Amino acid sequence: MASADPADVLSKLIAQQRKAAGADALVSHPTDTPEGTPPACEQLVFSMLLWDATTSQALTGLRRLREAFADLNELRVAYGSEVVSVIGEKYPRALERAERLSQSLNAVYAATNDLSMEAIANMPKRDARACLEAMPGIPAYVAARWSLLVLGAHAVPLDERLFDLLRSKGAIPEGSDLASAGAWLERTVRASDALETHLTLQNAADTLGKSASRRPAHRTKKTARGA
Repeated sequence: MASADPADVLSKLIAQQRKAAGADALVSHPTDTPEGTPPACEQLVFSMLLWDATTSQALTGLRRLREAFADLNELRVAYGSEVVSVIGEKYPRALERAERLSQSLNAVYAATNDLSMEAIANMPKRDARACLEAMPGIPAYVAARWSLLVLGAHAVPLDERLFDLLRSKGAIPEGSDLASAGAWLERTVRASDALETHLTLQNAADTLGKSASRRPAHRTKKTARGA
């Protein structure tokens, strides 16, 4: 018997999860951004916290970072160990995430001389996403999500938690790896549906997926305190 078309499976999964979750469960961005905080850069931080983690973990992590650091620049120059002490050692990929967060904020600062991210946001959408993907520490998921949420670009962010869920459901082509599955999703999901699809799938990963905290950590080099 021929296996089901993954595009059909994906469409049914999205419809089921959208109906089950309801609009109130779909979190697209942090709320109550502190005055003076560049929203585009905070969206980058939130996306970094959401990568391979649940929405609840990301929201809690962001709240703790806001409470612990005066602003994003202070977060930028913090040691990875300092960030881990704030978000908690049990946070999925805690040290790697902290190091990537420092790397990414320092890369943005080095490229634009500030943390507003206006210079990147004013690029053509495709160029802005490529710019972020080329920066140290930024996973493809984060670059895609920032492009979708900030620029309204056509992107369907895919991390390993969501990849595992879609693969288990038969909602991506058999034999796909993370990169090819992400490319397939963006060909399959229309640009006009990308945002709702992302939010629905994130909620599905939160409710149906495995705990990201059980993943083996993928370490990166420690990042020195910024200038």
